[in-house]
Amino acid sequence: MPSFVLKILAIFFMVIDHVGYVLFPNIIALRIIGRLSFPLFAYQMAVGFSHTRNEKKHIVKLLLFAIICQFPYSYMIGDNSVLNILFTFVIALLIILLINQNQIYLLLCRVKLINNKKMYLCLLQEPKFFIQVLE
Repeated sequence: MPSFVLKILAIFFMVIDHVGYVLFPNIIALRIIGRLSFPLFAYQMAVGFSHTRNEKKHIVKLLLFAIICQFPYSYMIGDNSVLNILFTFVIALLIILLINQNQIYLLLCRVKLINNKKMYLCLLQEPKFFIQVLE
């Protein structure tokens, strides 16, 4: 399916979700349908990030857009303590950038999630095994 079609579908589902949240909070079906937008947007974020020429500039632009969108989002939901989904995407893109720059190993060591290069390589090759080791 072309990328443009996925974007239009994601926007359509997002509008349904927001209309359901604001105007029809008792109609759960609108919220369920609206939840289809997140995986579509996440996929498009990853694809767009893989095609960008300047990853850091891409992240900064997304962060600025997230900050701008926070004001109407806070007004819509009536709560200033909840961040919009764009901040989640900023964090995800930062993690992808760290992985691409092979800096994630240093970050994981610093927060004591791993203690040697072998565990890091295991994480890259078999993430399910790594999660089992942590549990």
